[in-house]
Amino acid sequence: MSDKEKEPLKKGEEGKAGEEGKDGEEKKDERGFCEKCWGAICEVVMTVCRTIYNTLSFIFNTIRSVLAFIWYPIKERCLACCQSCDRRLNPYRDPSYSNV
Repeated sequence: MSDKEKEPLKKGEEGKAGEEGKDGEEKKDERGFCEKCWGAICEVVMTVCRTIYNTLSFIFNTIRSVLAFIWYPIKERCLACCQSCDRRLNPYRDPSYSNV
């Protein structure tokens, strides 16, 4: 046995014995099952939340665009109706009857 193998492990070198792979390369620490599972669950939740947000955002923007497109004609008809009612209830405000 060489002197290196006979030496006791120092503090911080406890898990390094036997972890070397081929050609003296150290193996990387692998994540545990719970960490992998938790990461996958978080990704699924984020994907679902992102999909719901994008869907609701699309619906809201579509409704807003449609309302913006049809709002002006509806507004003009409402104003015309209000002016018509005002003329009928207050004929003295109508400019066509100003000479009477």
